[in-house]
Amino acid sequence: MGRHILVIDDARDITQLIEITLTNENYQVSSRYSAAEALSFLKEHSPDLVLLDIMLPDQNGIELLQTIKSDYPFLPVVMITAFAEVNTAVDAMKKGASDYICKPFKVDELKKVVEQNLQMRPVGQPMNNPPTLEEVEKIHIEQTLKNFDGNRRKAAEALGISLRALYYKIKQYDLD
Repeated sequence: MGRHILVIDDARDITQLIEITLTNENYQVSSRYSAAEALSFLKEHSPDLVLLDIMLPDQNGIELLQTIKSDYPFLPVVMITAFAEVNTAVDAMKKGASDYICKPFKVDELKKVVEQNLQMRPVGQPMNNPPTLEEVEKIHIEQTLKNFDGNRRKAAEALGISLRALYYKIKQYDLD
């Protein structure tokens, strides 16, 4: 099984959809239906990503986001909201959310948000340790090369470095 994702949402139909979708993409998915269950789970497990609903039965999702970010500052948290209000999204981002997705969402949109947010966290990195500068740079270069279908000249331009510097980084990080 692949990377571990924790889904926190009291709507069991949503968690089931997310579980099926992401399990089919080779992710390990765990679901919790309240803030209390989620916090208990986080004490025992180290997921790579959290998908967190704004509205929970026992606590506001924004408040839970703040608790998670306080205890696990480098754990990416994507907010799930049925209310596509700009203020809610901005508030969540200011309080540490790495992204948000609006219900109802398309399966492809969910997959894309999950993939993008997992790229920022190297495999096996503990929740309390930040990635090194080298890890962030390697991920950024990999993603840029992928975005330009391996075209190194365009990737170098997008990265703001010379083509020679990009070739050096590719060799340094063994990206060939």
